[in-house]
Amino acid sequence: VVESRFACGLSLLGDSERDPLRTTTRGVGELIQEAEGAGASRVYVGLGGSATADGGTGMAGTWGWNFLDESGQRLTSSAELEKLHATTPGRAPRVTLVGLCDVNNPLTGPDGAVMYVGQKGGSLGDELIATRGLSRLAQIVSSAGGQDFHTVPGSGAAGGLGFGILAFGGGSLVSGASWVLAAKDFDHELGNADLVVTGEGCYDQTSLRGKLSGEVLRRCADAGVPALLVAPDVRPADTYGSTLITGGGVWDARELFRRTRDGVEAALRLLAS
Repeated sequence: VVESRFACGLSLLGDSERDPLRTTTRGVGELIQEAEGAGASRVYVGLGGSATADGGTGMAGTWGWNFLDESGQRLTSSAELEKLHATTPGRAPRVTLVGLCDVNNPLTGPDGAVMYVGQKGGSLGDELIATRGLSRLAQIVSSAGGQDFHTVPGSGAAGGLGFGILAFGGGSLVSGASWVLAAKDFDHELGNADLVVTGEGCYDQTSLRGKLSGEVLRRCADAGVPALLVAPDVRPADTYGSTLITGGGVWDARELFRRTRDGVEAALRLLAS
């Protein structure tokens, strides 16, 4: 298992270092190569929490792919993707790649990877550049004989790293939330539950794009099981009728734990009464 956020994650950078037009997924490709060398035959790539918007081109570079402008010069950052004119393919990974997507956004379009550029420190101008760059990447890959991977749900996950797994790695994408819940036999456990408690740092509309908290709440609503959402920040979003425990401000980990514990205990007492 390769967790992309440990290689190109937003949490690895300070506020002043965040620049989704400069950051790269190359480290993800390097970790996949390490797994290959260690004898792995299948690699699951966790997609989420990235600081990138390069469509997986950095990762592909570790397999020998080149992304060239009209003069044949190699592009070196996602800020230059809108100048993309051609690609030269590299080798195929010697492992089966499976991307575990945290969201179901496609690569391009208004609900594509560009939705998250602002969260990664990008400006409105950066969003426009990323939109043009990722659209150009999808166009060139498709015209070179590739499929229209940019429309696949999850291809926009992790700044388009999902697209890279499909287009350059020959892999597949699955919902990370569904994969984790299946591994934990969640639906069976849900059938025996009186209450489900879930949480997220910031619950908003993107939580409903396939993220774990949104998927848990959806399944609880379908099963008619009460749910409790614990989040320090909740922005307008459907909560499927779940009970909310929320609060403003920025808390350190100990304060968040204390408030979460106290809130859950209060909710349980309320339900018991």
